[in-house]
Amino acid sequence: MKIGILTQPLGHNYGGILQNFALQHVLKAAGHVVLTLDLKRKQTWRQRARSAAVRAVTTPLIRRIGDPRARQRMAMQNLRESASRLISTTGPLTAPLRSDALMEFAFDAYIVGSDQVWRPSYSPYLPHYFLDFALETKARRIAYAASFGNAEREFTPAECARFTSLLARFDAVSVREKSAIASCQQLFNRKAELCCDPTLLITADEYRRLWVNCDISPPSQRYGLRYFLDPTPEKCSAHASACRALGLLPISSLPDGPREDFSALTFAPVIAPSVPDWLALIANASFIATDSFHGCVFSLIFRRPFFVFDNPDRGSDRISCLLQTAGLESALLPQGHSVANPECLATAKIDWETSWGKITPLVDASHAFLQRSLV
Repeated sequence: MKIGILTQPLGHNYGGILQNFALQHVLKAAGHVVLTLDLKRKQTWRQRARSAAVRAVTTPLIRRIGDPRARQRMAMQNLRESASRLISTTGPLTAPLRSDALMEFAFDAYIVGSDQVWRPSYSPYLPHYFLDFALETKARRIAYAASFGNAEREFTPAECARFTSLLARFDAVSVREKSAIASCQQLFNRKAELCCDPTLLITADEYRRLWVNCDISPPSQRYGLRYFLDPTPEKCSAHASACRALGLLPISSLPDGPREDFSALTFAPVIAPSVPDWLALIANASFIATDSFHGCVFSLIFRRPFFVFDNPDRGSDRISCLLQTAGLESALLPQGHSVANPECLATAKIDWETSWGKITPLVDASHAFLQRSLV
C-alpha cells in the first residue's frame, strides 16, 4: 500500500519527529510506501512580511551581542535537518487543502497520528485530522494512537457533530491514552482501541543504529541529563542537586531560552543535538530528569533511571498512562513539587524486565492493530 501519514507539523520537538520516524519505520518494514504530509498553517502576506522584517532587524543584533534565543534557533535547525533525513514527506502543503491537492500521490490509506493530533490548539487545521479532504477517495482511514492532550473541552458542539460524522467513516480507530477511549465515545460516539505511542514499536537497537555517524559524542565524564520542555527553578534545582550529590556532570539537552534566569546552582551546559545525538545522550546518561512524555519513553527504551515532573499544560494523561502501564508511578512528581533528595530518585532501582513485561503486551497489540487495519 501507499500510505499517507498526517501528524503534528514536524521539526518542533524530538518526540514529534521520532514518533513519526518510528511509525514510518514499522510500515516500511512491512513493505508499504509511506509519506508524511508536510502540512503547515497558511500565512497571510502581512504575516510573512512581518516575520521577514523581524528577522532582518534581530539577526544582526543577536550575532553581535548574543542571545539565548540563538541556541533555541540552532536546536530548531538541527531538528528540522534531522526530520528531513529521517522522514519521507510530501512537498510542503498548506492548510486548508484543496480537494485535489493529494491526487498525485494516489494514497491507498491515510493514518492520522500519533501525538496530539486531536488537540484543537495544536493542529494547523483540525478538520484535516479527521480526513475531511479524503471524502471522495476510496482510501482506508485509520487513526493510530491519536491523542486529545487533555483538550477535550476545546471542542465546540458544532465541531463534535462534524467530527462524529467524519470519524464514522474511519475503518479503524485507536488512541494513545486510556482516558481517550471514553472521550472518543462521549465526543464522537466512536469506539476506540488503546495502542502505544509509535516510538515503542521499535527496539533500542534499532534506535542505536541512528547515531552510528552522529555529529557529537556523549561527554567522556559521567553525566545526568535534563530534558525540560518547560523549565522551572524547582525542576532545574532537582536535576542540579542530584548531579552534585552523585558527582555527575549536569547537562541540558534542550536550550532553556530567555525564560531561564536561575541561580548558578541550576546551571547545566547546553547541547543542541540532532535527533540521533539526542538519543545517544539519553542512552548514555546516568539518569534523566524530564517533564516530557517522550523523555519518559526513551528513558524506558534505553533502560535509564529517570524521574519526571507532571506537565498538565502539555497533557498529564499520556505520562501517567505510560507509567501506570510500566508499573513506575513512583517516578512521577506533581507539578511544583519540591524534591528533598532527588539523588534517591536518580538512583532508584528499576526492575526493567518486570516493567517491559507489562509494556510488551500493549506493543504486540499495537502491531496487530496496524496489520489488520491495513489489510
